[in-house]
Amino acid sequence: MVHFDRIVLCRYRSRPDLFNVKEDDMGGEVEANVTYNDAGDARSPYFRVRFGFRELADGRVCVAAFRPDLNSLPEAERSAWAADLIESPAFAPNDPAFTRWSQRYLHGSWASDDGPIRNLERELTLIESMTRFDLGESLFGDVHNPALRYPVAENSEAFTLAQLELFRLVVDGLSLDALKALAVKLNTPLRTLQTGEKHGTMNTLKALLPSTLLATVYEPLRACSKDRNKLHGVPSNPAHSCAAFRDFHAHATAVHLAIRELRRWLETVLKLTAEQCLRRDEVMKWFPRFNGPLRPDFKHGEFEKAVGKTIAKIEAGEIQPGEGCHCREAIIFHFTDGTALAIDVGSNAGNFESEGFDAAKFSSDLIPIWAPNPRA
Repeated sequence: MVHFDRIVLCRYRSRPDLFNVKEDDMGGEVEANVTYNDAGDARSPYFRVRFGFRELADGRVCVAAFRPDLNSLPEAERSAWAADLIESPAFAPNDPAFTRWSQRYLHGSWASDDGPIRNLERELTLIESMTRFDLGESLFGDVHNPALRYPVAENSEAFTLAQLELFRLVVDGLSLDALKALAVKLNTPLRTLQTGEKHGTMNTLKALLPSTLLATVYEPLRACSKDRNKLHGVPSNPAHSCAAFRDFHAHATAVHLAIRELRRWLETVLKLTAEQCLRRDEVMKWFPRFNGPLRPDFKHGEFEKAVGKTIAKIEAGEIQPGEGCHCREAIIFHFTDGTALAIDVGSNAGNFESEGFDAAKFSSDLIPIWAPNPRA
């Protein structure tokens, strides 16, 4: 490992069109986005640097880069990293985050837990699957913010900018329409507001949550919102030194735990299983995609006769064939209990490469694909 000041990451963070930076509390990686010219040649070489965040004896956090990755860098990149090299660093005796990183990336053990940013994204993904299924739209606009990263330096300005990206994901991202749909679903009347007061997302969320969750769900999000409000107007004080990495980690952890509690509450009140909802979404990505109507089209009316009984919805039509595959039709059944069934058609048509083959040797079959019931 070779150690650098965290400022080295600014070179790549500031150019997201050229580089992709992924990170969490224990580390991450820098990867070059390869672009090509009209001739199909790469304009710049590809490289990747994996790194961990390592605490120094004085409380600062540095970048611990993987030496083999550094050795593969282009000369210009190696020179840029060298400018922020830390000679003979002294490390903190207890560094759980870096221990997790080394266990995963140096010793190949994936038993180590992710940090709050990755866990937060996972919780948002679960909530998205639940609310889109039950409310018709996601409670949060996005589940991932590529600009959400740990502070790049130990000062108040770096801390505030990191907090801003956290706010954008979990507070700015809240959907007022989804919250209102949730209120209708729960038969919870929203409180009457005073003249001029608006039903903002935070006020609406507070009105929906039970009092027992205000401290664990609402307050961490409200604290994030207050930090965001400090960015309005001209700063009254210059930036000052602080333990930005440590403080942001505490805030990100609190927000992750708040969203986790929100997800658990939604599972209870919506009577859903988040993992099953996500599994349903993942399975449905493999459902057929139609690119034309049924032939003859009266068959669709025959299928529609089942709607409102056991089957709630029918999708049917031609699907785009893969390369070298036969054209075919498929059907998706959506049932009233939340399950869904796709029926695709397979055949041995690929075995016949010339006309005039014996039709008796041709066969087709139905391929069922089930999406589970999220309420199970």
